[in-house]
Amino acid sequence: GGGTPVAPAAVGDPAIRARVCNLVGNMCRHSDYFYAPLLSHGIMAEVVRCAASPDGATRKFASFALGNAAFHSGALYGALKEAIVPLVACLGDASEKTRTNAAGALGNL
Repeated sequence: GGGTPVAPAAVGDPAIRARVCNLVGNMCRHSDYFYAPLLSHGIMAEVVRCAASPDGATRKFASFALGNAAFHSGALYGALKEAIVPLVACLGDASEKTRTNAAGALGNL
């Protein structure tokens, strides 16, 4: 059976954190089907924390995930309001893709 999910911000390896955020982004890409379990297991709060990570890839994929999580419905808006400050900070990121993802996420919110 399914165990307790591992929160991305709790993972020590930044490459794994980035991949988990990418996975969450893809889970939210086409519908809000996964929104409730991602919220109830605290995963979205962890993705919000990842948007402020010192690791560039983690920030890039966290902003991708947050944008998709805000797209299909307002179900996660309460959890995602904490993402506004780190997403605004990502607008100044060295990575163009991170800046683009952050701008899209903020637009979706």
